[in-house]
Amino acid sequence: MGQPEEAVTHYRKATEIDSRRAVAFCNLGGALNQLKRFDEAFAALDRAIDLLPILPKPSSIEAAS
Repeated sequence: MGQPEEAVTHYRKATEIDSRRAVAFCNLGGALNQLKRFDEAFAALDRAIDLLPILPKPSSIEAAS
């Protein structure tokens, strides 16, 4: 994927604008995962799951990289 640092900045802004958008947290988690910031990625993905419980809970964030 392109520029994960820039993506993190944009997705964080999106989550600030609308803290109920699961897709923003999901995308944030993916970008953080690419940067190997696994704790932050897991927290973002966990928030996405809270907002949209039909999302599958990852058993291992690192496995998605």
